[in-house]
Amino acid sequence: MSRVKAAVEKYLNRTYGLESPKPKRTNQKPEKAVEEEVLLWCRQKQFDVDVIEAKAKFNVATGRYTGRAASAGFPDIVGNTNKGLAVYIELKSKGRRVGSALRPNQRAFLHRKIRTGCFAVMVDSLEYIDKTWNHYCSLPLEQRISFLLNELPDHKHRGQGSLFE
Repeated sequence: MSRVKAAVEKYLNRTYGLESPKPKRTNQKPEKAVEEEVLLWCRQKQFDVDVIEAKAKFNVATGRYTGRAASAGFPDIVGNTNKGLAVYIELKSKGRRVGSALRPNQRAFLHRKIRTGCFAVMVDSLEYIDKTWNHYCSLPLEQRISFLLNELPDHKHRGQGSLFE
């Protein structure tokens, strides 16, 4: 019952101004900084990649939103190396490379691609993708799949159930 009481107190404090407001995020698109770094890295490695915008687009002519450009779970950057190896990169903002940041459909997509021999990763920094790529390239072919599968973050397991259980 103490969890419910704490939640009610938090709600009342927030609603009636007893709690100081949280600072607003100044960077509205934190993944964009990581995207720019990773794209530059890809160009330096001579990868041919494209950024996939999966959000619905507003069509001025029709006055409504059009469908998504990609299916749910499709990564942010796709392409190939200069030797033809398929590359799939899911971007997260810095420090978000944790199990809760990777949705189940994203995890399933990356798993499928890794199992077919592609380089498929979730990254939150330039350092991480560079380290992962260098290690991946140093491995014998038969070890690359297990390496990438092990690099995907674990699922986040919550120790407690929902608030009102």
